[in-house]
Amino acid sequence: MDDTTIDPQTPHNSKQPRRSIEDNYPEYLEHEYGYAYEVADVMSQAEIMRHEELLHADTATLEGLELDSLDDFQKWAVARAWRRLGDHERFLDVSKQLLDSQKEHPVVIYSEISRWVAQELAGADKLEDAKDLLTKHLARWDSDVQARELMGIVEFLTAEGDDSTLRQLADEYPADAELRYEIAEDLWRFGKHRAAERWLDEARQAAEQSGDEAALVDIELLATRIANAPLASSQPEEHSETQ
Repeated sequence: MDDTTIDPQTPHNSKQPRRSIEDNYPEYLEHEYGYAYEVADVMSQAEIMRHEELLHADTATLEGLELDSLDDFQKWAVARAWRRLGDHERFLDVSKQLLDSQKEHPVVIYSEISRWVAQELAGADKLEDAKDLLTKHLARWDSDVQARELMGIVEFLTAEGDDSTLRQLADEYPADAELRYEIAEDLWRFGKHRAAERWLDEARQAAEQSGDEAALVDIELLATRIANAPLASSQPEEHSETQ
């Protein structure tokens, strides 16, 4: 199975695996994000093969499609195809159409797509757009801790290093090493290395208290990456420009 193919014999789990530097979490995003566990059980072989055709389509084929004629399972393939081709604007456009769908598809996990779009917007420095989407997301899926964490990251980036939203979330889960690790990892990905180190220290303390050896391995691996990152010690933590 290549970097985008759905294997009709492999179930697709809508629950995310533990985020880990050592595991295949990035590959998980490419393979399975946005799909329900029951894809192989619910969809016919013909439907899956059509999805694969769209997933691997070239630019000319994608541009010739009538999106209104596609169901959401097919539209998600089109969105991911645009992303595979490097056209992130079209990926975002089609994904946003999915989030406004009036006829939800049973094997499409809209909350995962919403989080992915918000992450892409934040990564493109479209922070206000990401915040607006996450506000809508949390009105729709108010118990989504991962979306709350991402909202905290976005607010950190737009509020000159104010981590009060992240702190409020973490305080609700005082013994959760993984949550603190994920906050640290996201801050690191956005170049906020000093803030990431502080949260990683908290993750380490929580993992040591609970005896979570797997978390400690991930924490030390991330600590090494942060320490070796260019300009990690001198990079400003303030976000000087918002969009």
